[in-house]
Amino acid sequence: MKITKPKRVGHTYIQKIKAIPSIVFPLLCPNREVDWVNGWLPDEIISNSGLAELDCIFTTTNDEGKAFWIITKYEPEEFRMEIVKIVPESFVTNIRIKLNENENGSDLIVTYQITSLGKKGDKKVKGFTEKHYKDFMEAWERELNFFLITGHKKGE
Repeated sequence: MKITKPKRVGHTYIQKIKAIPSIVFPLLCPNREVDWVNGWLPDEIISNSGLAELDCIFTTTNDEGKAFWIITKYEPEEFRMEIVKIVPESFVTNIRIKLNENENGSDLIVTYQITSLGKKGDKKVKGFTEKHYKDFMEAWERELNFFLITGHKKGE
C-alpha cells in the first residue's frame, strides 16, 4: 500500500446573486446550466428526473479530458449540494455549494478543492490560484445574474 500526502488547493468565493435561493438553486443543475453558462454542454446526464438530484452523474469532455461528475449531497430544502468531479489520472475536485438569502437576493457560497492524482493534476493544482478562482467565480456570477435579469444567456 502506498500512502501519499495530497497535493491540494482550495478556495471559497461568495457570489452576490440577484434572486432568492428558491429561484437560484434549481438553476445549479447540469441540465439547467445549459440555459445560462456559456460553453456548458454535458456529454451525458444520468438522472431519474433529468435534473440535479442525489447520485446524479454527468460527464463532460474538454481540454482536461473526460470528467465524471457525481452529486454526492443534494439538499434542496437547505439550498445545499456537493459534487465530486473526477478527471482520471489527473485530479479530483470537491465542490461545495450553499445558498443563503440576503437583502438583495442570495449569497451563493462556492468552495472548490482540487487534489492532484499525478503530473497533470499537479499542473492543475499549481494553476488554481486565488486570482484564477476569483476570475472564474466572478464570470459565473455575471452569467447567472444576467440570466436571472434577462431570461437568456449572456452573449446571445
